[in-house]
Order: sequence, then C-alpha cells, then structure tokens
Amino acid sequence: MGFLDKLGLQRKKKIFVPFLSEKKKKDETSRFFNKNNVIKIFLSLGFLIIVIALYPKTQVQETPYSIGEPWRDDDLTAPFTFSLLKQDQEIREEIRDIQQNTSPIYLLEHPAKSRALRQLDSLFANLTHVLDAYADWQESRMLETPQQALEDSLYYIRTRNRSGIGLEDNAWNPLLERYANDRLFAPSENPSRQSIVSELHSNLRNMLEELFSDGIINTTKEYITTPDITIRDMRDRTERETPVETVRTLRESRDYVRIRLSRQYDDDLVRSVVQLFNMVVEANLIYSESETEQRIQDRIDRISPTKGAVSAGQTIIRRGDIITPERHVMLQSLARARAERASDIEIWSKYAGETILVIAVFLIFFFYIYLYRRSIFDRNNMLLLVFLTVALVYGIGAFVARMDDLSPYVVPFAIAPILLTIIFDSRVGLMTTTLIALLSGLMFGNSFEFVVATITACSIGVYSVRDVKDRSQFYLTTPGLIFFAYAIVLLGFTLTKVGGWSIYFDNLLFLVGNMVGIWLTYPLILLIEKAFRITTDVTLLELSDTNKPVLKQLMLEAPGTFHHSLQVANLAEAGAAGIGANPLLCRVGALYHDIGKMEKPQYFVENQMSGNAHDKLKPRMSALIIKNHVDAGVKMAKDIELPEMLIDFIKTHHGTSLIRYFYEKAMNESGNEQEIQEEDFRYDGPIPGSKETGILLLADGVEAASRSMSDHSYQKLENLVNRLVDDRLAEGQLNNCALTLKDLKVIKDIFTRILQGMYHGRIKYPGQIEEEAAAEKIIGDKSTVENTDTSTQ
Repeated sequence: MGFLDKLGLQRKKKIFVPFLSEKKKKDETSRFFNKNNVIKIFLSLGFLIIVIALYPKTQVQETPYSIGEPWRDDDLTAPFTFSLLKQDQEIREEIRDIQQNTSPIYLLEHPAKSRALRQLDSLFANLTHVLDAYADWQESRMLETPQQALEDSLYYIRTRNRSGIGLEDNAWNPLLERYANDRLFAPSENPSRQSIVSELHSNLRNMLEELFSDGIINTTKEYITTPDITIRDMRDRTERETPVETVRTLRESRDYVRIRLSRQYDDDLVRSVVQLFNMVVEANLIYSESETEQRIQDRIDRISPTKGAVSAGQTIIRRGDIITPERHVMLQSLARARAERASDIEIWSKYAGETILVIAVFLIFFFYIYLYRRSIFDRNNMLLLVFLTVALVYGIGAFVARMDDLSPYVVPFAIAPILLTIIFDSRVGLMTTTLIALLSGLMFGNSFEFVVATITACSIGVYSVRDVKDRSQFYLTTPGLIFFAYAIVLLGFTLTKVGGWSIYFDNLLFLVGNMVGIWLTYPLILLIEKAFRITTDVTLLELSDTNKPVLKQLMLEAPGTFHHSLQVANLAEAGAAGIGANPLLCRVGALYHDIGKMEKPQYFVENQMSGNAHDKLKPRMSALIIKNHVDAGVKMAKDIELPEMLIDFIKTHHGTSLIRYFYEKAMNESGNEQEIQEEDFRYDGPIPGSKETGILLLADGVEAASRSMSDHSYQKLENLVNRLVDDRLAEGQLNNCALTLKDLKVIKDIFTRILQGMYHGRIKYPGQIEEEAAAEKIIGDKSTVENTDTSTQ
C-alpha cells in the first residue's frame, strides 16, 4: 500500500529488535498467509458488498425532520400538484373497519340434509324393531307364559344390542313404556291411531327439513361481528346475504327441537327424543376461513393510500414553523411524489450517493485498524471476526428498517462494540460504535437523533465492559446502563420539541427489547471463542476460580506448589497492571503454570516436609525430573482443554534457563567439566513471546528465590529482584517478550514492594500498585508511549 505513504497514512516505523530467534523467524514466515493483502481486499470488499446489499432500497427519501421540531430550511411551496398520503393510523383504522364489517363466508353443503334424513329413517327403523321386541316381552308377561316371556326378553336384549342406538338407559325407559302402553292398552275402536314412533319420526323429519332450510352453521355466533353472513352455494354458483338471527347453531337447533316437542310430550320423553335428534343432526353451513380472509384481503388491497391533494404553488411550511402531524404528512407526500417522478438517472444517482457514504464511513474504520491495530489487520481471521460482528448487528438493523411497525431503537447495536471491546480493547469498541452509529444512521433516514443516541449508549456499554468482573455485567449492569443512556438522550431531544411525548414512551418500550437483546452478548462470546479459537477475559475470569477441579487437585496433592502459584499470581498480576499489560491473563497463567508438578510433587522443595527426594538421585536424573514438570503440565493442560495462550505460560515460564543447582552439583561430583553437557540441565523452552509470559517468568523466579532468604528486609529483597531480573535479561530469556528497560524498572519496583508486603504483613494489592505505578509514570516520563494491543497475542 505504497500510495498511502504519499498521503501521510503510512504506519509508524517498526522499532529495531536486535535479536530474533530462528523459531520466531519461522513463525513470521508461516503467517504469510494471514498477511496476504489479497485476502484482506476480499474480506473488505465482501463486507462492503454485504452492507450495501442490506441497505434498504427505497426510492423515497424520508424527511429528516420529526413531528414537533421547527422547520429550519427556507419556506417550502409545492412545486407541482400531488396527492396527500393517508397517515398510518388512518389506514390501520380502515383495515380494522374492514375486518370487523366483512361478513363471514359459509359454504352450503347440500349432502348434509339428505345424509341426516337417511340416518333419521334408519334410526327409527331400528328403534321400531327394539320397541316391538319389548312390547312382545311385556305381552308374554301379561299372559303369564314364563317360557315365552323368557324367550321374548332374550330376543329384546339381542335386538337392542344389535340396533347400535346409543341411548342412555334412562332415555330408553320413556320410549319403551310409552310404546308398550300404546300397543297393549290402546282402544280397539281406534285402530287407525298413529303410533308414538311414527309420530315422533314424522315430527323430527319435518323439523330437520325446516332447520336445514333456514341453515345450521358449524360455529358459534359469539365471534360474528356483522349482522349478516354470506352463504355461498358452490354447486349452483350463487351467493346470498342472510341475517345472522335466521340461521341456527347446533346448540340452537337442539333448543328449537326441545321447545317444539315440549308442547306435545312430557319432559322425560322429550329428553329421549332430543338424544335421538343429536345422533343425526349436522351443520349444512360450513365456515370457510380461507374464503373469508381472501375477501378481507381483497378489500384491504383496494384501500386508497391517498386522500385529497396539494396544489402547485401552495405553501407547505414556512421557516420556523413547528412540524405538526398534518405538515409532516404533506412533507412525506411530497417526498414520495418526487420519488415517483424521478428519472432513472436520479434514482441511480441516489444509490450512488448512498454507496459513497457507506464507503466513506467504512474507510474511517478501515484506516484506524490499518494504522493503529496492526495485531488485527495483519491477522485475517481477526479481521474476519470484526467484519462478521459488525455485519451481524447491521443485518438485524436492516431487517428492522424494512418493518414499518418497529423502531430502530429495538435493535441491540451495542452488541458489536461490546464484543470487540472484550475480545480486543475499548478503543476498537469505540471505533466500532462510530461505524455502527453512522451506517445505521444512514439506513434510518439520516437521523441525527438516532446517531447521537446510539453513539452515547454504545459508548457507555463499551466503558462498562472494559474490566469484566462477573457474568452479571452482561445481564444486569451493561443492559441497564445502555437503556438509561438511550432514555436520557431521547429525553433531551424530546424536550427540544413541541409534543412528541407519545413517541418517546413508545421508544422506551422498544428499548426494553433492545436491553433484552444485549443478553445475547454472553452466548455470542462463547460461540466466537470456539469458532475463532481465541480466549477473552470472560473465559479467563471463569478459569481464575480456584475451585476448578485441576486447581483443587493441585491444592490437595501439592499444597506448597498451590501456595507458590497464588503468590506468583499476585506478583504477576501487579506487575502487568503496572506496565499496562493484561493483569487477568497474567494471574490466570500463573495459577496454572506449575500444574505439571502434581505428577511428582515430592521432588519440589515447596512440597517437601522432611528430607529431600533428590538426595538419592544423580544430578542429571534430578534435572530431568525437574524439567519434566513443564511437559507434564502441557499435557495435563491439553487434556483439560485449557486455551492455547495459557499453555504458552506453562511452556515458557522457565524459558531455556539453566537448572543451576543440579548443574553445579554435577560439575562438583564429576570433576571433569567436559563430561557434563549444559544442555542436559537447561529447560527446553521456548522463551517467553509476550509481555505477560515474560512477567510470569520473572515472578516465578523471584518468588521462589525470596522463600530461601532469611533476611527479608527491603534492601535485601530489592537486591534479589534486581539481580534476578538482570540475570534473565542477560541470558536472553526476555528477548522476544517486548518488555522494555522502562517496563523492567517498573516491574522490579512493584515486585520488591509486593514481596515486602508478603513477608512483613503490609501487602499492597494490585489496584494500589497500579495506581502508584501510573502516578510515577506520569511524573517521571512525559513522552507518549504507543499502546500495543496484547489481548490477542
């Protein structure tokens, strides 16, 4: 990107590093793919294409003014005659009126009547057989012929069971007794008298025909809001409107039959006959939801979007006038009319202008990453992560922009800045806030109010997660702060308008949805960590819990090592805070750096209660056991799936330093220096490759050496710390970790004070150390030091 140098947008020159190991050179070469500029171009173009594709392609330019604001432009007159648009509320009322006043459609089912009458005839035919069998039985009983009565009773039972008539027992009795009485005791002089069965059959048939003629619907009348219903005859292709009161439901049909029969028969018989009626009756008017909805939709589609017109030359609004709802409608109508009259050139020029604005906003963010966050720009997977995160929330915003009933404030735009703050740092989060606010502001009608509110709220969200302490921040603190930030900014804009309180309270309801959306941040962090194989402070915070199984096992099996790890964690955390490194990463790395000692805890001095297990071993074997705790720790860390950055702490916490005690012991025992190979007594490395791993190497050595001292005066501790740090520097153990001489000076001072507090009961916690170191840094050095991103190393 040589042309950027000519524009003054070149990166700062790299500081010369006098020593670069072969392994580091190989690592730089292996990362050539990640630094491939072609891939970066594709990623950037892909992001731009997604943003431009998601941008709502509306031809109507919404007015940037809101109801209640004063008109700040010149007087506006109608350049041509145009129709006035109906307000959304008016259209909604028309739609509601159509839905309530459109009569439901019922389809006439002709077969229902013939089917019911056939069932009625069959039912009474079977009923007659049963009643005759019962009457024969009763006649045999009266004639006192026991054998015949028994046979008749059995025949009656068989006939009743085979009839399939599902009457209840108490419904059979009135029919049986009435029929038997009529047949056995009817006057012989009136043989033409119609039987009760024939009479009931005739009455029910007549009533069924009458009911089917009026119509029986298969729904209740409770939800019919119109006075009429539409009966559509698909066979005859006719349609007619019928008053609702002329048709009956199934329940009303039963009541109608019950009332008619009660005029002629006693109640017990009526109940029996109504049960028979229920067996055959069915609706012949079937409600058609699809036909009804289609009719409603057809009428809605015919709603006119306009009402009245504004004549050419008519004054729409004057400078300083308050924008009322009526004037706002006129402004929107003019914008739509202009869009409809726009030529193809004007439409494409509008799209081109929007594209230029999107690219301009994108370039602000792109050059920030290119110039100030090389750790992101040089790694394509991190660049992809940034673009995907922004595209995610932008895509949600684009979806909401296409929904007329949703406010832009329902979109949780703060998710992207919060995620990138946790993964990288707050500066990246703030630049992402600017990018998101400007892009979404363009998308939502160039709303200045929306841009200010979004920048404020997202910035507050970024500030709240700079130092993550627990998961409750994602579910309570951060969503709450974002909600109140939006609410306060919108309140300020509302107070500058006349009216507008209804819109403000509506937006508050949408902000509740926004606040709920922020809860997605935590699961998204876990997903991103798995997908991109990165470790954030959220995971580090969880791993810092000493109740983790591996740390509890270390406490039980190697209590001395566990205590040593805690002390090293305090030192490393304070040292990292003092020089602007990642204190949480240092602390967690220190907690796990010696887990490999659990394999043979008795061979490490901090775990030896009495005697020394090395007294029975040769120095070379002792050195091998001591060295092996690094490999054992790495294996154990991989087994429990610790993040790779923590495994680096285990690998590098001794670098390639010499196990001096056993080396000198071997030299003394051998007497022949040539027989002793120094490499056998050195750790396998590698040396630390980041500030955090370098700090741990120093803290580990300083803490272990301080325990062997008998005099813990400040001067002695200071001399010890200075000597050990200088020795590690001279050995080249710190060549790759980017610790400057100034950093080492601060670390020496912090370590000395922390150790003094440990041994004299005046410990200063990391927060105090950080404040004091920062104050000394301001007083002692007025130069500007570039802040290097270490959270992704």
